[in-house]
Formats: sequence, structure tokens, C-alpha cells
Amino acid sequence: MFPNPLDFANLPTLRTNKPDDAPFTKEEIPLVIKNIHEKKAPGPDGIDNIIIQKINKRFPILFMELFNKCLHLGTFPDPLKFGNIILFKKEGKPEDEASSYRPISLLPTIGKVLDKLLTQRLNYHLERLKEISDNQYGFREGRSTELAIHHLIQKINECKKKSPHVLVLSIDIKGTFDNIQHSSNVNYLDNCHSPKNISSIFRNLLLN
Repeated sequence: MFPNPLDFANLPTLRTNKPDDAPFTKEEIPLVIKNIHEKKAPGPDGIDNIIIQKINKRFPILFMELFNKCLHLGTFPDPLKFGNIILFKKEGKPEDEASSYRPISLLPTIGKVLDKLLTQRLNYHLERLKEISDNQYGFREGRSTELAIHHLIQKINECKKKSPHVLVLSIDIKGTFDNIQHSSNVNYLDNCHSPKNISSIFRNLLLN
């Protein structure tokens, strides 16, 4: 159902020579933890989101030391990668076909917080280095479906001034996430010159 994890033996050598990113700050972590939904179901560890919030409020140094150790080692702890998979059947679909079910993965909240922190850092560097196409609207701050539609209509109107006919081609790639090649992600991280520890920890995340 999902792509195979990277084989450590076949993993290309880390090519980036960029310096490590700075440690997470005491301001970054509480902000991410504060924004996690309290009522979301927990992962295999059974620790509810509200418990993570209470722990961080009482012992703020605890998670900061944990996450910065992960960043320093370039390692995403294996226990935080495991999740409970729950299948939801799509309405009107046959029960005997795998494509009739939508999988939901319940991951440990601690891992989700670390993932969010890393994603924020990576996005910052990609935006700063202009490594993200200006035509990408998904998964970007300040971008939305409404903005994409607005720009599309704007482009159509511009073309109609030059020609009475305008053709718009829309493509939907089935199972994009399920079939993406992890090795391509690794190569992209190397080529975009992201900090060494950020590249290392994302590579480690894709190993299993």
C-alpha cells in the first residue's frame, strides 16, 4: 500500500556541506505544542495530546533537550515513527478491494511535534533559498486554493485578450503520496543545500 522505506545499504552519501541549523529555541517548541489539537486520538504510546501540553507547561526544558538532541544527532527516534493504522471504508465502494479503504495513521504526539518543528525549519530554508516553485500553492504559508483559483482566472483573462480561445488542462495524479520515491526526496534535500543536520534527520525519518 505504501512505498518501501529506504535501504540503508543503497542510501546515497550525504553530499551537503552546509553547516548545521541552530538548536530549537524555548519559544519555538511551546508554540507548536500549544497548537496541537487536544481531542486528537493518541498513537501507539497512548499519550494524549493534552498530556504533552501539561508536561511541557510543567517541565519546559524536557522536550527542548529531547528535540535538540535529535537535531544534533540527525536522528528521528524509531519509536516515534510507528503508528496505528485504521482503515475507513469509502462510501459506495466494494468491501473486497484495497482501494475502497482510506488509511489513517495515528502517530505519537511527541513525534508529530518534532516533525512540525523540523518542517518549519526546512520550509524556512526552502523559501529563503527560493527552492520552491512559485506555482506551488499547497503546503505553503500565505498560499491557498482560493489564491490559486484567483491566479488561474487572472491568467485566463490575460490570455483571452490575445486569443479568443483558451485551453486549461487539469491533471490529477492518483496515489501521489503512496507512490512517491523516498530516494527522490533524499536527492532533493541534498541538492537544495539545506542545513546538514536537517537533511540528516529527514533522511533518517525515511529509513523505516
